[in-house]
Amino acid sequence: MGEFGVDPRLYWNETRSHVSSHNESDLFDAQTRWFNMMVAYMMDELSVRADTAYGGTLLDNTLILVMSEVGGGNHQQDNPGIYVAGGAGGAIRVGNAIDAAGAGMSNLYLSIAQAFGLGWSNYGNSFGTINGFSV
Repeated sequence: MGEFGVDPRLYWNETRSHVSSHNESDLFDAQTRWFNMMVAYMMDELSVRADTAYGGTLLDNTLILVMSEVGGGNHQQDNPGIYVAGGAGGAIRVGNAIDAAGAGMSNLYLSIAQAFGLGWSNYGNSFGTINGFSV
């Protein structure tokens, strides 16, 4: 846990941050909003920097996977917050939302691996790829 496993950061996590996720509180909403704002900031920064090796911008050639084990607070496993951003060098479809139809995370990992040409036939307990993810 590095320095997050000692006071005062451990105290903050155990008494404020972690607890707020169980209560689906305003604090939890604020934390989630802040985290997503930081991802958006990173994407903005990548989008204005040229990728001199591959062309386009760094965002065009990056894949960002953002996940949470919380699907509405209290560690619910249904519909957790997951999104993929960036162009991944043209390997994935961009600009749309995909209903994964109950597919597990292992299916998403397999889809990412195949989009990057790894040639995997499965990953963990995957039963296929996510339709509409890759180009």
